[in-house]
Amino acid sequence: MQTDRLMILDSVWTEKVGFLANHCQLLAVKKGSIIIKAFSPAAAQELTMRSPQLIRDLNKYFNRPWIRFIKVEKGDVWKK
Repeated sequence: MQTDRLMILDSVWTEKVGFLANHCQLLAVKKGSIIIKAFSPAAAQELTMRSPQLIRDLNKYFNRPWIRFIKVEKGDVWKK
């Protein structure tokens, strides 16, 4: 089930976070939370401030809203 949620989130994440998609990475889904790695303190702060709206927007893509929290971790730039 969590894999399905992550796949759906991954497909709509860029659209919902906009320019911030280049400054963060969707890491995991755990117990009603999504875990995001922010590549800078500014991105972490922006994601934290926008999290209530992001939660509402992302939950629209599921039959039952399940996202309750967005946890933002600070980390190094992710390299493909």
